[in-house]
Amino acid sequence: MIKREELYLYVLVLLMSVSLLIMRLNGSDNIYYYTYIFIITSLFYLIIAWLILRGDFEFRSLLFLLGIGIIFRVLLLELNPIGSDDVFRYIWDGKVQANGINPYLYEPNNPALTFLHTISLPSLINFANMPTIYFPLSEILFFIAYLIGGESIIGIKLLIILFELGTIFIIYKYLTENNISIKYSLLYVLSPLPIFQFIIDSHVDIFGIFFTALFFYLYFGNKKFGAFIALGLSIAIKPTIGLFLPILFLYEEKWKERIKSIIIPIAVTAILFIPYIINANPFNALIIFSKNWMYNGFVFDIINMVLRDNQESRMISGGLFIISYLILLFANYGLRDKLYFSVILLLIFSPVVHPWYVLWLVVILPFVPKWSGIIFAATICVTSITMLIYKNLGMWIEFKMLVFFEYLPVIVFLIIELRRGIRKPYFINHLRKIFS
Repeated sequence: MIKREELYLYVLVLLMSVSLLIMRLNGSDNIYYYTYIFIITSLFYLIIAWLILRGDFEFRSLLFLLGIGIIFRVLLLELNPIGSDDVFRYIWDGKVQANGINPYLYEPNNPALTFLHTISLPSLINFANMPTIYFPLSEILFFIAYLIGGESIIGIKLLIILFELGTIFIIYKYLTENNISIKYSLLYVLSPLPIFQFIIDSHVDIFGIFFTALFFYLYFGNKKFGAFIALGLSIAIKPTIGLFLPILFLYEEKWKERIKSIIIPIAVTAILFIPYIINANPFNALIIFSKNWMYNGFVFDIINMVLRDNQESRMISGGLFIISYLILLFANYGLRDKLYFSVILLLIFSPVVHPWYVLWLVVILPFVPKWSGIIFAATICVTSITMLIYKNLGMWIEFKMLVFFEYLPVIVFLIIELRRGIRKPYFINHLRKIFS
């Protein structure tokens, strides 16, 4: 006989399935379907997560739901990106490399690349007046995708589904090998966020998120050398989980392991930069982007509303993050909690938080299930309203009140989760342990 929680779960997954099927049949290039269904399925996800965390389910039922999540991804894969045009930069970077040119050397509009211009590229690229901002392993994968699909999105879509399925498989392996219920995998698999941001909009972060999941699987499976390599590969996609390095350094008890935790990831990332750094500066465009762009930040927005100065607000917000991160390093939390908190704190203090950024947190949820991350995975859907207006009116409008309601429940639950460690600070004893 089906339990009540299990019945509710099936009903909600059915409703999510119907919503995504409507998206599949009617949502190609339709920003209205994209926005409404993203918001609706995110609300379903909150209830689904609540049922998952409180209930006990049979293995075969969970396996069935896992399969449903995979079917979502396969069915929606052929949709063109709707909420972002980043994929065209990926294709362009791959094309440039296929013609023997360093993608960090020229902006797409540079006359030196005129011979590569076509009807669609670089006209569809956002910020075509800037060289690429992406890290080297991303660029290698863009090159591979271009070799597979040329200027179509087929190549990048194929890589994305392979890495996404790989991420799900790693999460499944971690849970089963550690005798943990695979219900926690559904916190990632049934979240609409990876479906919309990876499967539909084709964001590059899935490559780094795959290696982040691989790091958790290997590190907590006591395969640390491989874990440190996976960490370096993730950083070579995006530097987000470079935050893990100091945490791991302080956690390891032997100096040999501490040194490995820093040297191996940095060496892996550095080696991948070598082919690109010979005749170009890979950080030029990234520095410009980091100095000026702002969107959907919380702490930054509050500070900037008072100061009305982008650079000063960035400095203060960044300084507050550094302080909170240093406190976290020596606070009384387990390692998994510290890794999780480092990512969510970065998001809260960052001047730019696109929805796909939150997936660096969501992929940690099966390993460290916490309500602050679950809620963030749902409330971030309100950012799609900005894209809806932009696609219709050509204006990039951010509603500060929506940002407030997006972050408020996240921060409330985060404070609750943080309180346990704050009650028992042990800075001095921990420092003695580290340097003894």
